[in-house]
Amino acid sequence: MNKSISIILAVIFAATVISALSLRVKDNSPYACEMCGLFYQGMLGEVQMGLPAEVVCMGMVGMCEVGEFWPVPWNSSMASECESFNTHYCMKMSEIMNKNGSITSDQLCGADLQVCPEYKYPLVY
Repeated sequence: MNKSISIILAVIFAATVISALSLRVKDNSPYACEMCGLFYQGMLGEVQMGLPAEVVCMGMVGMCEVGEFWPVPWNSSMASECESFNTHYCMKMSEIMNKNGSITSDQLCGADLQVCPEYKYPLVY
């Protein structure tokens, strides 16, 4: 029984990685990120990827040694989208992280979480 569960989880993780890599190519979000930053697009690209956000979240964090994300250089033509993206991202992440009890909304939505270029990206452990 445990072996079957392990196989299923391995398949889900592999599908997550493949989907995330394909999402990197067709991503049209204002924050195209490299490597572990795919986590951001995974959370917001839930429908595109056809996988639950929780699966994408855990799969992407599992690929990072310390859970750190590296954004690509900011595209100034997308500055007007920053606020709406920030709000949507914050709400989505709060919902998922709070479900797991691993982080509070205040920690996630506070000063440490600003996806606009003048602020730092958050670290997720």
